[in-house]
Amino acid sequence: MIYRKRNLKNQISQTSSKLFFPLIVFWMIGAGAVWCFAETLDEAWEIAIRENNQLKARQAAAAAASAGMEAAQAARMPRITNATAYTMLSEAPRYEMDLSGLKSSLGGLAQADPALGGALMGAIPSSVSSPLSNESFAVSTTQAILPIFTGGKITSLIEQAEARAEAARQNTKIDILDLKMGVAENYLLVLRMNRITQILKSTQEELRIHVQNTEQMVQKGIITENIYLAAQVSKAEIDQQILQAQQGFDLAKSAYNRFLARPLHAPVALESLKIPPLSGPIEIQTQLALENRPELKALAAQAAEACAKSREYRSERLPNMAVAGGYTYFENDNLSTNDVASASVCMVWTPIDGGVSRAKQKAANHQTTALNRMRDEARSGIELQVRQTWLNEREARNRLEVARKSVEQATRNLEIVRNQFNEGVSPHTDYLQAVSLKTRADVNFCNALCDAIIASFRLKRATGTI
Repeated sequence: MIYRKRNLKNQISQTSSKLFFPLIVFWMIGAGAVWCFAETLDEAWEIAIRENNQLKARQAAAAAASAGMEAAQAARMPRITNATAYTMLSEAPRYEMDLSGLKSSLGGLAQADPALGGALMGAIPSSVSSPLSNESFAVSTTQAILPIFTGGKITSLIEQAEARAEAARQNTKIDILDLKMGVAENYLLVLRMNRITQILKSTQEELRIHVQNTEQMVQKGIITENIYLAAQVSKAEIDQQILQAQQGFDLAKSAYNRFLARPLHAPVALESLKIPPLSGPIEIQTQLALENRPELKALAAQAAEACAKSREYRSERLPNMAVAGGYTYFENDNLSTNDVASASVCMVWTPIDGGVSRAKQKAANHQTTALNRMRDEARSGIELQVRQTWLNEREARNRLEVARKSVEQATRNLEIVRNQFNEGVSPHTDYLQAVSLKTRADVNFCNALCDAIIASFRLKRATGTI
C-alpha cells in the first residue's frame, strides 16, 4: 500500500513539473500566439493613430481651421473684382431738348432784322432728340481694392482664426492621448484575459490529474467514491470558469481590434508588457501636467479667440478706409470714349449703431472671463487627477508585492497538501481548497500586475506624456 502511494505521488510530481515550465514560458511571451508576429504597444498606437476614424475627423477639423487662418490673413491683400453685364432694352433711350425758349428769345432779333430773324427762326427746331445708348450694350468694370485702415478688424479676425486653429490642434492632441490610453487599456485587457484563461487551464489540468488519480484510488479501494465525485465537481466548475474567461478573452480582442479599425474577428498576437519605472515626485508630475495637458492650452486658445472677437466688435465703431483703382468699359456708340480709368479713396464710418457693437463687445468680454474661469477649474481638476493617479500607482506597486508573496505561499501550500493527501494524511477537501487558493493567488497576482502597469499609463495620461 505504501509503495502504491509513493508511486502515485511520484507520478503526480512528474506531471506537475511538466506543467510548470510551459506556464513560465507563457507568462514570458504574454498573449503572443505567433511569436514572430507579436504586435507591440508602440505599433498598436501607430496603427490606431493612422486608422482611427474619429481622430481622422478631428484632424480634418484642424485642417479646416488652418485653412480659415490662411483666409483671414489673406484679407490684408488687395482684392480684384470684375463685374460684367450685357443688357437688352425694349427701346434705345434718347435725350430730348426743348428749344422753344430759344426761339422766343430770337423774337427781338426778328423785329430788328426780319430777314435774319426769320432765317434763324426757321433753322432752329422746336426740340432736339438724340440717342443716349444702344438698345443692347455691355458694361464691364474691373476694380482693385486695398484696405488701409479697418480699426483693427482684420488683425482681430486673424487672431481669432489663429486661436481657432490652435484650439483645433490641441483638441486633436486630446483625442490622440485618449486614443492611446484606450488602446493601452484594451491591449492590457487582452493580456490579462489571456493570462487568466491560462491560469484556469493550469488548474483544470491539475484537477484532471487529480480526478484520474482519485478514480484509480477508488478502484483500488484506497478512498471512497464521494472523494472522486467531489473531484469531478471541482473540475466541472473550472470548466465553466474557463468558458467564461474565453468569452471575455474574445470580447477583449474584439474591442482591441475596433480601436485599430480592424475586423472584430481578426487574430490578435501581442507582446507582453514590462512594468514601467516608478514615476518621480508628485510635484514634478504636477508640473509636467500643467505644462503638457492640451486641455489647458485649448481653453487658453478659446479665451484668446473671445478676446480678439471683442476687439473686432470695437472696430465696428471706427472708420474703415480703403483705396481703389478701376477700369470700366461701356459699349456705347454715342460716347466719344468707351473705356475710362478711375482711382478713389473710400471711407465708411458708423459711429452710432444703436449700441449693437457695444453689446456684442460686452458679450465677448464675458465669454473671455468664463473661459478663463473654466481654465482655472480645469487646472485644479488636473492637479487632483495627477495626485489620484500618482497615489494609485504607489498603491498598485505595493499590492503587487503582496500578491507575489501570496503566490509563493499558495504554491508551497499546494505542494504540501498534495503530498499529504497522497500519503493519506490530509482529507481531499484540504487539497481542493489548496488548489482554489493557488488559483485565486495566481489570478490576484495577474490582476495586480496588470493594475500596476495600467496605473503607470494612467499617470502618464494625467501628465499628458503618454
